Amino acid sequence: MTLDQALAELPILAILPGLAPEHARGVGRALFEAGVRALEVPLRHPGAFASIEILVDELGEQALIGAGTVMSSGQVQDLAGVGARLVVSPHLDPDVLRAALSLGMEAVPGVMTPTEALMALESDVSALKLFPASVVGPAFAAALRPLLYRPVPMLAVGGVRPATARAWMNAGCAGLGLGTGLYRPGEEPEIVADRVNDYKRALAPRGDSP
Repeated sequence: MTLDQALAELPILAILPGLAPEHARGVGRALFEAGVRALEVPLRHPGAFASIEILVDELGEQALIGAGTVMSSGQVQDLAGVGARLVVSPHLDPDVLRAALSLGMEAVPGVMTPTEALMALESDVSALKLFPASVVGPAFAAALRPLLYRPVPMLAVGGVRPATARAWMNAGCAGLGLGTGLYRPGEEPEIVADRVNDYKRALAPRGDSP
């Protein structure tokens, strides 16, 4: 599954900080059944690679699984080794992009300025991660969108809540990266699924519900 396909089903990238291996299967399945098709586990927490490998085993080709906070080409190689296909970084790093693209993985660098966004477009990135989104606001996304010389999805990541979800999508974002607003370490899968439904209700056309 590509990132475009995952976001077309539901415009949410689930960011799962501190997801322990023993919780990965249950949380991953709950997210999938709630409609989420793109999941990442930040590498800054212990056990991240093991959790990613479990998610890949559980969801296989049905979802796009990968990592966030990817900071080096070596980490990209390690991710490929456990079957991950999504590489998300908090910053724009040419070495990380080259490594991911050379392995046929989906690469999503973090950007916060027009300069960074346009530099990222020099590579075949899958999307741009506007991060931290809460600092720049939806108006920034709306202003940046016309500057992109080729169509690349933008993801709002960082501080997005149900109350602001629709504003980000209306500003031209193709998806929302949801971290602690969606998942906190150790939470039950049912709680996480309920939060997905909160965002689905926020994004649904008026009068509709998930």
